[in-house]
Amino acid sequence: MPASLTGKVVIVTGASAGIGEGVALGAATAGAKVVVVARSADKLDALVKQINEAGGEATSYVGDVGLESTAKGMVEKALSTFGALHAAFLNAGYYGKAPITELDVDMIDTVLNVNVKSVILGIKHCLPAMKETSGGTGSIIVNSSTMASAVTTGLGSAPAIYAASKAAASMIMKYAAVEAAPDVRVNAIGPGVIKTAMTDFIPSEEMENLHLLKRAGRVDEVVPLVTYLASDESSLVTGSEMIIDAGWAIQA
Repeated sequence: MPASLTGKVVIVTGASAGIGEGVALGAATAGAKVVVVARSADKLDALVKQINEAGGEATSYVGDVGLESTAKGMVEKALSTFGALHAAFLNAGYYGKAPITELDVDMIDTVLNVNVKSVILGIKHCLPAMKETSGGTGSIIVNSSTMASAVTTGLGSAPAIYAASKAAASMIMKYAAVEAAPDVRVNAIGPGVIKTAMTDFIPSEEMENLHLLKRAGRVDEVVPLVTYLASDESSLVTGSEMIIDAGWAIQA
């Protein structure tokens, strides 16, 4: 039986597509009231409409997750609309595709703003709200990556800056878990290649070679793990990174 999020208020960043969109829909199906966050108002409006028409409850907050005003605003939106905050999936991500010798400052700044700064700011503003309103059941989930710990030569895109940013996000998660205990749990997921628009550039043959299971993952395979970590069923889990990568990291 899928984990229940009935009665919980959940924030999902990077919710306009891919894993974030899937988790927002899955959380609503599991009973959560959802605040979806991204830069695209049109995509968020469509997602909120889809959730609400299916009998769920959702609202949106439009903003750049690399800005503190967005982190503060999304939490305020959750509290003003639904009266509490129980869980947050800090999912927004940006994939920088260039060898180290070809990285420009703009790409470095974008990757670090989206993948690292947004995690720090998200935790900074979600944590106090959860401690105050979740009744000791708060949960923050960071979307890291298998590449946070597994070096790969299988991707021609030379993802050094992306991997470094995800390693930083994983370490932030661990320190946040220490700071947040005992009222709020903080964990991360470490996906391998998941079929989304962000991974369309990877040839199918490379996807097969990277993974022991000889395929990339699907969004619907990630959603149950995030739902579990947001739910009370994972009440003993904190400071952990759960790898969901079809056997990529074990080969590194």
